[in-house]
Amino acid sequence: MPPLPPPVANTHGIELPARYRICLLTDEYTDWVKALYSDGFLLRATPWVAMNRTAPPGRSRVNLALSAFTELDGFHRYLVNSGLSYAIFDTEYAFQRPGSAEAGGHLYWDDGGVFLGQHEHQRQQNRGDYDEDEEDDAKVNRLVEGMDFPLVCYGLSYDAFAPYPAETQKIVNAFYPLRGPMFEYIDQHLDKRPRDHPDRQPPTRPREILMRNGCITKRGYEGRGLMTALNRFIALEARARGFRGLSLGTNSPTVMRSYFFNADDEKKKGKNPMAAAGMRSSVFAHVDNLGQFRLSDFGIKEENGIDGKEVYPFRGYWFSQKVWLIWCDLAPLSPSSPPR
Repeated sequence: MPPLPPPVANTHGIELPARYRICLLTDEYTDWVKALYSDGFLLRATPWVAMNRTAPPGRSRVNLALSAFTELDGFHRYLVNSGLSYAIFDTEYAFQRPGSAEAGGHLYWDDGGVFLGQHEHQRQQNRGDYDEDEEDDAKVNRLVEGMDFPLVCYGLSYDAFAPYPAETQKIVNAFYPLRGPMFEYIDQHLDKRPRDHPDRQPPTRPREILMRNGCITKRGYEGRGLMTALNRFIALEARARGFRGLSLGTNSPTVMRSYFFNADDEKKKGKNPMAAAGMRSSVFAHVDNLGQFRLSDFGIKEENGIDGKEVYPFRGYWFSQKVWLIWCDLAPLSPSSPPR
């Protein structure tokens, strides 16, 4: 692994303690991003656990995380190499192993290493003594401890004019069978904007709409404002590059709030560089309770072919059931600007 990447030249007024640096992501850090993704989206309690299956109980979170690390490699490499994805590195990170310090950071996820690898999974399945629903906290801890690297927060993005390759999209949809149907439902039934609203129109050129696609903070670094700082930096950087808008979805109240500012910020706009730049964000679709939806609401039949069966795929999970879809106007509003 190479030394830490250079910090961005212009943080657009985003201030962090001196130990942290915002850097453009490049391909050599993809495995670190994948590991943080597997932890943040699948080892922790998030809706993406439920989206992997159309009905519980399904696979354990540990096995989902390991599968995602391999199966979603192309998805992450596309995003990391977009030239629009960034991360925060901790220059004072305390390495846990001597080998990690010598390499500048290392991921210890390998067969015979810190976790029960994919080959061992198969060997156990072949022996018939493998319980896929087993949730072993020790395995989770070994995975987390194996992420001995200084990348502590990331934000992935891509230009909506250059979406995922079709094969990559196919793999993502196969891994998350509920992802496409759920967002299609939101688009058709919950998006508050008129169909001809300018913010609903597909881009006609590059650098028009930035699509955010995930942000994770490493365990132990939560509550330090890193994710909020990075989200706001990416929005301001996109504005500087000429993008007119930014779109994202999240079920995290913290992520949602990172794009907004309150009345105190209006009085002291230096507190939020996005507000100081005249940028505004709005929620264009909101799901208050994911658990209310049935498979049939998304147009999905149960495995036995019975349409409309009362199966609620998001019920029974300990995660936030709320979802926000956010649009951020990147161009500053002028007094003569029409209402959006």
